[in-house]
Amino acid sequence: MTAQMTAQILTAAPAVSASRVSAGAQTAAMSGLKFNLHIIETCNYSCRHCFAHFGSRRVLRFDHWKKIVDNCLRLAPDASFNIAGGEPLMHPDFTAIAAYIHDQGRPVSVISNGYRMTQDWIRRHAPLLSCIGLSIDSMEEDTLRRIGRCVRSGKLLDAARLREVLDTVKAVNSLCAIKINTVVSALNKHENMARDIVKMPVSRWKIFKMNLFRNGAFSNEDIVVSHQEYRDYAERNTGIRLTDREADLSVRVRISPDCEAVLESDLNGAYLMIDARGYLVDNTMNDNYVAVADAAGKDLAAGLARLNFNAELYQSRYSA
Repeated sequence: MTAQMTAQILTAAPAVSASRVSAGAQTAAMSGLKFNLHIIETCNYSCRHCFAHFGSRRVLRFDHWKKIVDNCLRLAPDASFNIAGGEPLMHPDFTAIAAYIHDQGRPVSVISNGYRMTQDWIRRHAPLLSCIGLSIDSMEEDTLRRIGRCVRSGKLLDAARLREVLDTVKAVNSLCAIKINTVVSALNKHENMARDIVKMPVSRWKIFKMNLFRNGAFSNEDIVVSHQEYRDYAERNTGIRLTDREADLSVRVRISPDCEAVLESDLNGAYLMIDARGYLVDNTMNDNYVAVADAAGKDLAAGLARLNFNAELYQSRYSA
């Protein structure tokens, strides 16, 4: 962070370690719910930190996801949707799912590794999307390959191609926001990405602390970072010094006139996720994701009521 890049703390919201509440009436009373639809587990990358290892390769087709979207909108007519994975662009019905949500008049965004975002893909899809988020953990190619953020041949989305993707998105749809998601692990904890982020047309940079995840034979325990290591990365990349209290908060920091960084050390209880099997899942019960309801069925509302849910943190995460 250079001396010219001043950073300002915009908001600080209680972290999930604060008391959790069941969604129930809290969710029913909330407006602006965002449902994260993890429509596929398959990915062309093999990121070592990724939690998308649920043990299922079943692909639900458009008609099933349409039922889920309709169910969500019956419960929350003003809901928005984020499509994720796995790598969502690998789903055979991605376009149909995104277009259906868009046709309902609701915002729809996508989180992708960006590798499959060709010029033609962007021209066809950017008009449908309110935000395109790219998962970028480093600007260093060696680091990306150590993380597994590359295809089997070793090819990846390098910095030059990333910039080309971002510029094309803005040229096709200037109203489409661009977000970068970065997961801090033991493999990239020493880096400074801010110098590159502020030169790009990025409005929000989310910096996540890698979550420990165990699912059968899969575990990412060997690349977990400590709370202090995450704090060091956050301070280095935002130019601020966090107090002990702020280090436990969800903090938004202005790092340039056009870009804010969002520091999120824990998403437990603050993320509405429907997995690739079509289930609403809870991420607070253990080091895995626990299914609580079939999102295409009649018990979605009851499932929301069973979630361990921090409404205050959830609302702060998605505030403008």
